[in-house]
Amino acid sequence: MTRCQWCKADIGDAASATSVVGTYVDGRPVRFAAATHSLDVGGTPVGLDDMRAYDAASQIKWTSDDARRLALHAYDGSPLSSLEWVIFTVAFVALPGFSGILGTVFYLAWNKSQPVKARQLLRLGWIIFAMAVVVIGVLDYTHLLPGT
Repeated sequence: MTRCQWCKADIGDAASATSVVGTYVDGRPVRFAAATHSLDVGGTPVGLDDMRAYDAASQIKWTSDDARRLALHAYDGSPLSSLEWVIFTVAFVALPGFSGILGTVFYLAWNKSQPVKARQLLRLGWIIFAMAVVVIGVLDYTHLLPGT
């Protein structure tokens, strides 16, 4: 069995075998692009909701159960890119007192559409908040904070 490189879901052997995961009712191939973690039907990009609707209506003939599992989890989320890590880390460090709350807000907003990013931001926000509490506590204890 193969695990998805993005979300670590168990997607079977379909990911390593081929990018064609099925055929739409009109004969167009259904493809999964592992590099971008995306789906298309005959070259037209398709969202996860549409793909699940096609599956529910039996409009796709899957090449295997593994291929179906691969396609229907494809948009469950990709991780933060390097640039996103930098941007969110800088933003959270700039507002350490609010980083936990901001992480929670992002989690609540993105949990359904991008659960991997949502969990990463939730953890990042609370880790930075905890680090800020520790740093402020140490500075206060050692009387290095202004006014202490």
